[in-house]
Amino acid sequence: MTCGRVSSAASTPAALHAQPPEPVRYTLRFPAPHTHYVEVEARVPTDGRPRVELMMPIWTPGSYLAREYARHVESVAARSADGRPLAVRKSRKNRWTVDTAGVPTFVLTYRVYGREMTVRNNWIERDLAILNGAPTFITLASDRRRPHDVTVLVPRDWPTVVTPLDDARDGAPHHYVAPDYDTLVDSPIVAGSPRVDVFEVSGKRHYLVTEGAEGMFDADRAVRDVERIVRAAERLWGSLPYDRYVFFNMLTGPGGGLEHKASTLMMSDRWQTGTRAGYLGWLSLVSHEYFHAWNVKRLRPVE
Repeated sequence: MTCGRVSSAASTPAALHAQPPEPVRYTLRFPAPHTHYVEVEARVPTDGRPRVELMMPIWTPGSYLAREYARHVESVAARSADGRPLAVRKSRKNRWTVDTAGVPTFVLTYRVYGREMTVRNNWIERDLAILNGAPTFITLASDRRRPHDVTVLVPRDWPTVVTPLDDARDGAPHHYVAPDYDTLVDSPIVAGSPRVDVFEVSGKRHYLVTEGAEGMFDADRAVRDVERIVRAAERLWGSLPYDRYVFFNMLTGPGGGLEHKASTLMMSDRWQTGTRAGYLGWLSLVSHEYFHAWNVKRLRPVE
């Protein structure tokens, strides 16, 4: 973790009493998950501007190529809070311009198609959603440091939502908050009926979230071994640099892993761990991605 100097402007009375910027607020819905769509509603503050530019990234944290996520976005529309349509135009491949008509906040709606089973994309089906932030959330192009929050409205037969995002603690189910856009897109969301195992190391909770384990995966053994990996890393580094950590263990076929600041999203073949060599390979993936919680996510070249 790094510490910077506090500028003199930060200590002025006006700065001390300034209100935090209004968040961008998302609601995710899955009215027909078997069609592989998530419907997104975003309430976007305008700060009084007559026109705002929106963007979707062509990148995702931990993946080192350009990703054309906007190609999966459909039916983009904007309206005022009282329902008046607002003009929205696609200005670039991953940007949209909205004429706000002077409203303080407008509602953006769109659909995202999710049918790519990789650790950097979205997958939505009848009983499961695996969502990454970058291919899901359109935001203000000019202000990624603004707070963002998201509410996940799931079908009745999806009992579980897991994400490393902070709970909003307002009593609303599946309502999460992020201090900025980068934190939002660095925090995967898995919804459905995964198995969730919890263990603590140094008072911090760790979650092993497993999808596709039925009859193929010894989750009890895996929890014990993942805890051993966490304890070994803590001995090496001297501390755990997060409040809690999520191991998303998707036994869904394709292989791979992607590191995040307080989680990792991993995919393996559900048959892989049936042999000792395959299980050790899975533990190697866990250890590799978890190591990035320090190296890459917090320790980076000075450039």
